[in-house]
Amino acid sequence: MKDFHKSLLKTAVAIIILVLLALYAYFVEHKKAQEEAVRKEEETKVMSIKKEDISELKITHKDGKTVELTREGEKFVIKAPVSSDTDKNVVDTILNTLESLKSTIRFRDNEKLSGYGLTTPSLTLEYRLSNGNTGKILFGVRNDFDGKYYMKLEGSDEIFMIEGYVKGNFDKDLYNLRDKSVFKTETSEIKKIEYRIGELVYIFEQKEKIWEMLSPQKGRADEDEINKLKNTIKNLSAKAFFEEGKTIADFGLDKTTDYLKIYKGPDMSVSLINISRIKDQTGNEKVYVMRQNTTVPIEVDTNFYKDLDKKPFDYTFKKILDFERDSIFRIELTDGENKYTFVKEQTDTSADWYYTDGDTKKKLKYYKISSLLYFLSDTKATKMIPPNPVVIKKYNLDKPQKLIIMYDSLSREAGKVQFGPGDPEGIPLLSTARSEISFIEPKKFEEVSFNINDYLEEAQKDAGQ
Repeated sequence: MKDFHKSLLKTAVAIIILVLLALYAYFVEHKKAQEEAVRKEEETKVMSIKKEDISELKITHKDGKTVELTREGEKFVIKAPVSSDTDKNVVDTILNTLESLKSTIRFRDNEKLSGYGLTTPSLTLEYRLSNGNTGKILFGVRNDFDGKYYMKLEGSDEIFMIEGYVKGNFDKDLYNLRDKSVFKTETSEIKKIEYRIGELVYIFEQKEKIWEMLSPQKGRADEDEINKLKNTIKNLSAKAFFEEGKTIADFGLDKTTDYLKIYKGPDMSVSLINISRIKDQTGNEKVYVMRQNTTVPIEVDTNFYKDLDKKPFDYTFKKILDFERDSIFRIELTDGENKYTFVKEQTDTSADWYYTDGDTKKKLKYYKISSLLYFLSDTKATKMIPPNPVVIKKYNLDKPQKLIIMYDSLSREAGKVQFGPGDPEGIPLLSTARSEISFIEPKKFEEVSFNINDYLEEAQKDAGQ
């Protein structure tokens, strides 16, 4: 028994020693490794500055062109050669690269500076800190052996070698540095849109959650098309700016009647641009815009004009029904003499659909019901015509063979659509979403089944025949 206790004691002591060694390795050796990594990191850093302390930047290129930036609050703006907002991502990259600037290779060779391209630098970056201190970085030529660039700090005789991407992060011209967004807005901020293309003036306005078209015709607007339009506005960016050398007449902006105006935010602040589309001397189409109260033409992608050049029908609300899929609890399908009722039973953890017929209750394929609801909620009309008794009879919509009615949890009708037979114009239908007769693509209608066997998890013989 004593031998057992001695053995147990030795084991416990060994475990304690192992734990102490592990703790030592973690707290001492691991800490040493961290300190060594920090020391090596500091050794490779070219200088020690923090990006939040940088108040001014000046970039000078080999051709003598310079761009000057100044911090205003939390952002930088361009002060020269033009006044402009900056591209935040580009400026942040410059600041981050400055703060972490490092080199694993450094040497001294003041007698051969010209050989490294440092007497006539290919790029110069000057900075000023908030405490008034300044610095200047000179970039030389590229070393063909390893692709690195020579670099030195003004006032220092050390020469550094840096990776090509580091120089690339600093080597930004005026176009790269300036904010190229034409409208500084998010899609959620846009509350009203007005624009003119040719003879048509389009006006859309958001009322609560619904967008309405006020011109050139009145009615509910197609939500998908409005979202595309808002994204076009948000993403509109400059391909080139023309501050000098030409007049606005050279860009067709002196007599254009095309424009785009947006109202954004709770105060409905207005931003407006004039739009022109012309052909240059080579016959290529160009699209230019100019912000309100400025004289600076801006070239944008030609697709911008195409995105605006729509027909009123493109913006018309075209869904055959308008409802939330989760709100439907009962569906009735009628196909001639056959009528089927589908009911949703919902619990805290699931929602299942069943076919009911008196005492009969059979589970349905959930994906088939989802597909049916998706068809009813997302299918859009390709054409709409005014109804009258003659036209309704022509398309057999007075006595439709196929009919779908949906109900909510309180058994209130949530949507109804009746289909006529196929026609060269498409599948005609009447729905509770609008008074007009709508037409949909035959391929869309082929997605809908009126055969009960397609819905039942376990198909029954002769069902639906």
